[in-house]
Amino acid sequence: LLIKIFSKAISACSSEDGELLKAVCFQNRAAAKEHCGVYSIDDMLSDCQNALKYNPRYAKAYLRKARLLNMKKEYMPSLICVYCATQLDPALDTQAKSVLSSLLEKLEKKSYESWLHDSSVQGSRKHVRHEKVYNWLHKTVVSDCIRRDVISLRVFEYSPYAVAVLKVRNKEYDDVADIAIQESGENLLKALILAGRFYFYQNRLDLLSSCLERFELLFKELPERRNGEKQDLLNAKYILCIEAGRTYDEVKKAFTNAVENADRTNADFYVMAAVRYVLCNEPRAAMEILSTEGICTTNMKVLQLTLQILNNFTPGNRSLDMGMLHRNILDLENFVSKLEPKTGYALSALAKITATFSSDDSARLISDDVLRLEPNESIHYYDRSCMASSCKEGIDYLEKCLAIEPYHAEANLMLASLLLNEIGTRALTEDEYEKIEKHNSIALSAFDDNIDFPVLMGVFRLREILSAKKEVSKILGS
Repeated sequence: LLIKIFSKAISACSSEDGELLKAVCFQNRAAAKEHCGVYSIDDMLSDCQNALKYNPRYAKAYLRKARLLNMKKEYMPSLICVYCATQLDPALDTQAKSVLSSLLEKLEKKSYESWLHDSSVQGSRKHVRHEKVYNWLHKTVVSDCIRRDVISLRVFEYSPYAVAVLKVRNKEYDDVADIAIQESGENLLKALILAGRFYFYQNRLDLLSSCLERFELLFKELPERRNGEKQDLLNAKYILCIEAGRTYDEVKKAFTNAVENADRTNADFYVMAAVRYVLCNEPRAAMEILSTEGICTTNMKVLQLTLQILNNFTPGNRSLDMGMLHRNILDLENFVSKLEPKTGYALSALAKITATFSSDDSARLISDDVLRLEPNESIHYYDRSCMASSCKEGIDYLEKCLAIEPYHAEANLMLASLLLNEIGTRALTEDEYEKIEKHNSIALSAFDDNIDFPVLMGVFRLREILSAKKEVSKILGS
């Protein structure tokens, strides 16, 4: 009956003055057909299209069209219609949420799968992630002879190795490997390990292998009188090999080789293996190795106490022992409070645990101490952005992070997302689109689908959102 009534009304609205009414009738007829359940999707879509023909800014017609296109699995056209609807009438935002969530999930997956099958991006050279260098210098090892040179070597000459060490100090990480590999003097073996490490940080695994092979050949030629130096070099090589493992089995094999063929009591092997196990999603294995009797460093203890908290906490676990969790957090707090001198790593670990389980206000106070102690580390500004009390504060800290490390994947994605959130349902300007798209593209360029260059699925979702919103601007105008 309703369908007949709306059909008659459409026929009766012949004058130009009746165009808006005609649009309403077409939209309502589509709604009646959808409720009836026997009409084809194309039939209902035709009514929606006619409604938009007579009223190109009819928000409800766009939303109904979006739902129908979603049924036809035309996901991007559907998403465009959703954004047209919410831009024209923000009050429809609540109604749009269910279809929007479904669309974004499907488009994100499709975009990711397309990227995954693009062989041109797999295994490509990457910018060095500052966090990797920070972990090596401050979070894991303490006795690595090459780390020691970076921290304290007084440079009096400018051999390729010495210049590469200075590049590390100056955070010019992308240049380190190609300079270090030019070394031919007395520091050749150190230079090969340093070059190999930074080739690994750039995802250039073939060049890492080449450095290690050359190291092995030259190492065998070292005379016995240099045994002390040989042990240092061997330890540095094994630390790198453990870090270069990207699966549980690879890390375990490298660690076993290290403790069997070098110094079984070298705590650096244990800490590095534990960190890699965590990245391989094997926290229990990490805790086991950190609990080795007689092996302990400050970094090892901080990591152990942090993992103890995280291993005992599973979101949604109703049997969680809150008393145990509280005691574990107190253990970390007490250890860090007694630590002298304080380290940026220990304080940042405590800040993140405090933000997760206690109070952002308290976490921010600890974060302030971290930033005073290590003001030139991008990771600390990114961590602080996650504790921000407002969108503006978050953006400020992300921009500070990117000023130090322009290719920080997570910071670029988060900044792009916050900038888009600030815009809300209104139309994107061309400048806004370009700025957000630039940050998202930088984040995308940092992926390689492994534990060192992990995929952030949000990038694919944001890419689809930006693509849809750009089309909306063309349809509705800015």
